[in-house]
Amino acid sequence: MRLAENAAGRNDHKATVWHAQRIIDLEPTDEAAVRIQMEAHLALGDRAAALRSYHRYAEVLERDLAVAPGEAIGAMYQQIRAGTPDLHTPSPRPGSRPGR
Repeated sequence: MRLAENAAGRNDHKATVWHAQRIIDLEPTDEAAVRIQMEAHLALGDRAAALRSYHRYAEVLERDLAVAPGEAIGAMYQQIRAGTPDLHTPSPRPGSRPGR
């Protein structure tokens, strides 16, 4: 996660997406990685990719764990859908559990 966060801190959004995807490939239920990837897609102007990241995450949670996404990422998704993303919303602590 550190590489994705460092890339985000440098505003290297393409690298952020790439590093976050490596994390998601290993652990598809990692909410923090999905959120940072969504934020990077938005920073690149790719709203559709941000929404796709959320949908893939939500599908995995439902299929594998039978839980819904947490409130924070759900709110982020709703803001993106409405066209009013707030990128200043703090990300959850690393290791936080989905659906809580």
